[in-house]
Amino acid sequence: MKYCNMRIAFFALLVILLLTGMVSAEGQWMVATNTLSSGVGRPAGQPTEDSVAVWNPSPVAGETVEWFGGREYSPDVSGFVAQGYGRAVWYRQGVLVQSDEGTYFNGQRHGRIVQKLADGGMIVGNWEHGVLKQQTEPEHMTSIYKYNDHKVEQYPLGYSGKLTPMRLLVGLSALLSEPIRANSVTVTDARIIVDLSAASAPILPPANSTAYADLTIYEESVLNSIARTLWENFGRDKPLYFTVEGKSYQGRSCVLSDGVPFANIELKQAHRGMPHD
Repeated sequence: MKYCNMRIAFFALLVILLLTGMVSAEGQWMVATNTLSSGVGRPAGQPTEDSVAVWNPSPVAGETVEWFGGREYSPDVSGFVAQGYGRAVWYRQGVLVQSDEGTYFNGQRHGRIVQKLADGGMIVGNWEHGVLKQQTEPEHMTSIYKYNDHKVEQYPLGYSGKLTPMRLLVGLSALLSEPIRANSVTVTDARIIVDLSAASAPILPPANSTAYADLTIYEESVLNSIARTLWENFGRDKPLYFTVEGKSYQGRSCVLSDGVPFANIELKQAHRGMPHD
């Protein structure tokens, strides 16, 4: 009984972190909400000795997960984690984001995973211990762009179904090893508007990153990466605006006034045929 109580206490801590939105840039365990107590014998929504945890490598406040599949005891959490074949269904603020179906090991994606996005798209990839190693079986190919200081690097991105701005940001997040927390990306014939979550402003490098001693360079690099990726896929000639919760973006080195589009010097040079790599 003492053993079970220790497991329940650990899961209770995980639930507190989940419900209060306390997240870590380095990832966290999340208790599958459909494995919490149904209210029989204990208060509803509480962890039990049978609750299952799933690893979230890029947590965002307000995220929850459901797990449908196998489980195995793990000393990492002193309880059960997702194991074997199954499906993790992710929500943000109660709204479906995506489902990840395939094989899991010790609570992490491991093997072939089919990610079905809420917009109807699908990404198929091979994972190793929670790290995406290779995207496979794409129906289409496009490119995403990453800036290292002022040097731009081009990477292929495979996808199935319709290409959406949010799909590009998902691929770019994996490339940057840091989630781009965007509320929405609006693309019209006249403009592109990227509305970032308040958690993203100002843009900072991951807590465990030593790649950027200058935080302003990192901020500029991420904004340039987002802008270049969207421009190349949805139109270079469209003015692009960054907002935060509908208001002007206020960063460390980049402060954008209302109605003023984001300017990317390197892209302007490329548009005139000048070298930029």
